Amino acid sequence: MFIKQHLFDYQCYLNLLLAIVLTFIDSRNLFLLVSVIFVLGLNIFLNKTESFYECTVSVISLLSPILFMQILVNCVNFLNQQKVLSQTFLASVYLILLLMLYLLTVLKFFPSLKTPIFQLISIQGLLLPAILIKSIDLYGSTTLLLTLVQSKFFLALALLIVVPMILESWDLSNLNFKMSTRLLILIAMMLLLIWFAFFNSLANFGQNFSEILWEWKNNLTLYNFTLDRVNWAVEAALFEEIIRVLDIIVLLKLFSKQKFRIILTIFASAILFALPHSLYLRTGSPINYVVGEVIFTFIGGLMYACLYLYSGKIYLLMVVHFLVDFIVLAEPQLTAFNVGPLLTESTLGLVVRCLVELVPVLLLTIFTDHDKLEKNLNQLVNVDHVK
Repeated sequence: MFIKQHLFDYQCYLNLLLAIVLTFIDSRNLFLLVSVIFVLGLNIFLNKTESFYECTVSVISLLSPILFMQILVNCVNFLNQQKVLSQTFLASVYLILLLMLYLLTVLKFFPSLKTPIFQLISIQGLLLPAILIKSIDLYGSTTLLLTLVQSKFFLALALLIVVPMILESWDLSNLNFKMSTRLLILIAMMLLLIWFAFFNSLANFGQNFSEILWEWKNNLTLYNFTLDRVNWAVEAALFEEIIRVLDIIVLLKLFSKQKFRIILTIFASAILFALPHSLYLRTGSPINYVVGEVIFTFIGGLMYACLYLYSGKIYLLMVVHFLVDFIVLAEPQLTAFNVGPLLTESTLGLVVRCLVELVPVLLLTIFTDHDKLEKNLNQLVNVDHVK
């Protein structure tokens, strides 16, 4: 309720402030400032009258996305011209604010629209920014993130997220547009984990954070994609993931009477996955390397356990594990001299890798339907018959 009633209002005031600043910088933004004042006035007027309520709401919904997005684009372009922030950082902030802009507008205004004509007017407000507003100017950068921003891919993605909310608020969810939240999260998780498989190998070659996270320059034609490396990766994926799932099922039974059995199972399975990696000490590996490997694999164990408990699909674990191991095993020795110092010559590398692996853990923790998860897990381990 707080989001619906207040955050859009704060967004209006923030955009007014930004429009004032932009107008001082460039007088051509004066029309933009006047338009924002007009929308803000409508929003204030909306709270004082019941007459023409839907009409006013539809006008605000039509104008606010394109005005606020134009302000956002102008601000990003100005900051980019000053060269005080990296383009990757600006692109990331732009995408987050873009999604918030759509969400706040939809959450506050769309549910109150009941008349089809006003609903149609508001819908066009979500489309106009894609047609009338140019992408942010990032000087032809070719990294994946910046390419997606300039292609307006995330604008379409934001639309994909808010449209199910709109349909549900208008009692039109029977159109079957909305995919299950569970499926959407799994798709997002798999995309994130595929990215992680490449990050896990290629990040070491980065000379700066942009090259670590996105701008991977290694030529994949140099990779040694041989049959023996495929065999090693498949062997590790099958063997370790089957053992992991067996551990998880037994741990669920072991902790079946405990209040926090899911958390205990996740941590215990991660420990069981990480401890065998301490045996690298027997091969003469430096102790600091072995400690880092144990910590890294423990965090990875949390990630794999959460993915399995959420999806119940062992093949998802096997696919991700295969990709991670295969890309590392096929890593070209020809480029070893280009290894960057950021992730290889300090504890920063371990910290960054662990934080990246914690992202899917947090996502699954936040978006999991715990009641449904408990029911599925009870069926998995047949808890009713556990004495």
